[in-house]
Amino acid sequence: MADLCELYSFTSVTVNTSQVPYLSSDTISGLFSKPDHYTLVAEVDDKVLGHVTLFISHKLRDRHSAGVAIAVHPDSHGQGIGKALLLEAIDQADNWLNLVRLELEVQTDNEAAIGLYQA
Repeated sequence: MADLCELYSFTSVTVNTSQVPYLSSDTISGLFSKPDHYTLVAEVDDKVLGHVTLFISHKLRDRHSAGVAIAVHPDSHGQGIGKALLLEAIDQADNWLNLVRLELEVQTDNEAAIGLYQA
């Protein structure tokens, strides 16, 4: 959990998202500790460099869908970590969680994220 807290301490990670900068460790822990949230992490030498989380909808009619959150450590941007995480999350959604819809929000000026999602 400490690595995820560190990841969100960088304003460059939250600047182009709907998250506020400087999230508390309790807030971050709450995001990743719920039973209906599925988080995959990318690690190198026991250090978390990124995550992707699927947030399963609580709405009865939307149980087939999940929201997506993804973040990569600024020192690891451009190394394919985000793409690998996203592909694994899609595989998990399709083949393990029986989801048919993934949703995400992206700011129109977040060109790096848009490039990732379009690839």
